[in-house]
Amino acid sequence: MAIQPSGNAPYAPASAVLNIIDRYRNHGLSAPFTLEVLERAGITESLGPRTLQALKLLDLVQEDGNPTDEFTDLSKARSDEYEARLAAIVRNAYADVFAFCDPATDPVERVEDAFRSYTPRSQRARMVSLFLGLCRAAGIVEGGTRAKRSPSTPGTRRTVQTARPSLSTARRVSLVRPPKSDTHAQMFADSIPPALAGLIAQLPETGSVWTTRQRGNFLTAFGAALDVLFEVDDIVQVRASRDEEDRTGDEN
Repeated sequence: MAIQPSGNAPYAPASAVLNIIDRYRNHGLSAPFTLEVLERAGITESLGPRTLQALKLLDLVQEDGNPTDEFTDLSKARSDEYEARLAAIVRNAYADVFAFCDPATDPVERVEDAFRSYTPRSQRARMVSLFLGLCRAAGIVEGGTRAKRSPSTPGTRRTVQTARPSLSTARRVSLVRPPKSDTHAQMFADSIPPALAGLIAQLPETGSVWTTRQRGNFLTAFGAALDVLFEVDDIVQVRASRDEEDRTGDEN
C-alpha cells in the first residue's frame, strides 16, 4: 500500500519507524507485526497505530502484518548496501513527492508544499518530519550516516572538507546549562534521553555557521524526538489557563 497522490501519507516519528527497521534487521523482531509486537519493541501505545500504518504505507509491511520482500531484503543487506537499499525504498514510497521536490537541495518550505495534497492535513508537519528523517537515514540528504556527495564537474577539482571532530555530549550540554563540575556535567548528560543527546551532539561547533535548510532540518528532527519522548496533554494546559483566569478574576 504505497503512498498515493492525494491519499494518506504516514506521519509517525522517524525515530519510531527506524527503530522497528533496526529491530527487525539486527534483533530478529518477530512477525507478523502487530501493535503488541511494536509495544514490546519500545513503541509507545499512543504511537503504535500510526507507526504500523507508516510501515504499511512505506511498503515495508503487508496488510496481514508480515514483512514485504523489500523489508526482508533490507534486513539482510550488508552494512555497505544498507543505505542504498533504504534509499530505494524511500524513493519508491515517496515517488510522487520526489516528482515535486528534491529534499537534498530544496528549502523545507518546498518540501512542505509537496505534501499539501495528502491527508490528514492536520498532520502535515509530522509527514514532512518523517520524510526528512528517512531521507537522512538513507543518505539522500545530509545528516545521515553518510552525506550525499555533490557530483564533480569534468575538468574541475572538487575540494574535500574534513569534518570537524564532534564535541562530546557532556561538553555540548554544558553549553545549555553550566556545570558545577565535570561529574555534574556527566550526570546531566546521562539524564538526557539518547534521542535528544544524539541530536545535540550533531550541533555545529560554537562560532561556526549552518544553512537555513540545515537549521530547519535540525528543528524538525528535534520536534519529532520530543513527540516520541513526551506526551502532550492540551486539556491540562486549557485547565491551567482557566485556573489562572479565575485567580486573576478573584484578585480583581
